[in-house]
Amino acid sequence: MKHIAEQFPLLMPATLPPVSIAPVEVTTPAPIKKHHRYGPSRLGYLDECAGFTSRSGTNDAAEEGTTLHERMEEILQLVVKGKAKTAAEGLRMLSARIDFTDEERDYLRFCCVRCDLYISRNPQQILTENEITVSGEDGKMLNHGTLDVAFVWGDVAIIIDFKFGWVPVKHARENLQGRNYALGMFQKILGLRAVGVEFVQPKLGWFSTVSYKRIQMAEMFQRISDVIANAEFVQSNPDKAQPLMKPGVYCQYCSLSGSCAVLSNHRALAASKFNNLPAPVSFKGLELTKPMDIALARYWVDIIEAGVKEIKQRAFEIAELQGGEISCVLPNGEQIVYAVAEKNADRSLGAPIEIAEALKEFLTPEEILGAAELALGKLEPIAKNALVEAAKQRGEKLTKKAAWESVVSTLEANGLLTRPDGKIRFLKRKTRPLVV
Repeated sequence: MKHIAEQFPLLMPATLPPVSIAPVEVTTPAPIKKHHRYGPSRLGYLDECAGFTSRSGTNDAAEEGTTLHERMEEILQLVVKGKAKTAAEGLRMLSARIDFTDEERDYLRFCCVRCDLYISRNPQQILTENEITVSGEDGKMLNHGTLDVAFVWGDVAIIIDFKFGWVPVKHARENLQGRNYALGMFQKILGLRAVGVEFVQPKLGWFSTVSYKRIQMAEMFQRISDVIANAEFVQSNPDKAQPLMKPGVYCQYCSLSGSCAVLSNHRALAASKFNNLPAPVSFKGLELTKPMDIALARYWVDIIEAGVKEIKQRAFEIAELQGGEISCVLPNGEQIVYAVAEKNADRSLGAPIEIAEALKEFLTPEEILGAAELALGKLEPIAKNALVEAAKQRGEKLTKKAAWESVVSTLEANGLLTRPDGKIRFLKRKTRPLVV
């Protein structure tokens, strides 16, 4: 893959300055705003399905990505403030006080190498975590987002966006997030003639680039505003939403996945074919709200889930026989690969008494036992066998049922076996005969 400067000569000055690093202009990021409902990072999902709605909350993968983004920000700030000449040097300085894992260091190093290609060309500005806004001719804001880093040389800028996940993002040529950022940069710095965008995915060892010219701004704005207009239409007109909605892999990130009418229609169609049933009546609107529709959607899910565990196990077995992976190609050309992977098994502690003895200088036996998790299901077979064996030694006969009843009675008498107040509520499927 050619470097962006080789692909698009207009992105770099005709004569590059010597590769000597001087402290660059420090730019203070704009105040952080709440994520825009139709922000740059969500445009790709909204382009596929105008009903896409981001989930709230976080998860381990998202928190890891946030942490690595923050580390890159710290590294680049060392360069911005003149404390490091390169991002690679900034990483070494940061590593002196942060104990990175080998994987984290590799991911950050990959990003630093990409950044240093531009830092070596002595940019006039390095903008990190800087907010950009896109507005229409009437001055009304269309959306806003935050750049990871942008390098600026006079009338040329290059934006880098770090992606720390395992799922491949679209190539920069097709990526609406990058287009949105480039448009925001053109509006932010009026003297820019060209903006390059580079997406860097260190876990995949991959990056992609694209170049935009100022004369493309109208086309860029129209594309982005169309996506947002469709999303707004769907929210305002749920009864007319379905032509602009389409299920896909992004459904797993959508907060409507449990109630989406279109996704439920696809489940119903798949389930009806599976059971050789007539095609079901389609659900209407954006979300399921009627109790009868929810019950029917739940039934289709029951059918689809049949055999899920078994097919996952079979896929694992076949992958091992095929050299470690199996794959398929979707109609859109995207390749899906299931590869056998390994991870460390969960660590387990020894017996509480032995742990109490080992840690007696630090913790009391009561504190150790207080941290132990006793499970009734694990205690039952141990107690049954112990009592039955003890009875046998005495020449008595004791059934396992009677042994366990004795244990339960003893625990209850000492207040050590209790049942929480209230009941666990769940849905239990029943089938009633047809009423004629």
